[in-house]
Amino acid sequence: MRTNQPFRLGADKYAAAPSFVDRLGRLASWISAWMITRAHHRGATVLYEELNRLPDVDLQVRGLSRGTLARDIGNACDRGWVLPNREQSRERPERSGQ
Repeated sequence: MRTNQPFRLGADKYAAAPSFVDRLGRLASWISAWMITRAHHRGATVLYEELNRLPDVDLQVRGLSRGTLARDIGNACDRGWVLPNREQSRERPERSGQ
């Protein structure tokens, strides 16, 4: 069987390669996502350390148990829930007259 098309070895493989700018953009996106994930995991670690210091009664009031504390916090982190900032979680008294 004869064709009039010339045989090109691997020409399509190189034509479909992403440009350097595209690859750099993907790398930047990956690094950004990694940094956000790392920040969430660090926040989960801090939250675990704070909650782990509480007595069992206080954990039960919050609907948590010591046996599943790490798993509950890890699941919250994996779901992308925003962990409370330490400064925002404290109750601040309202200042009147300002």
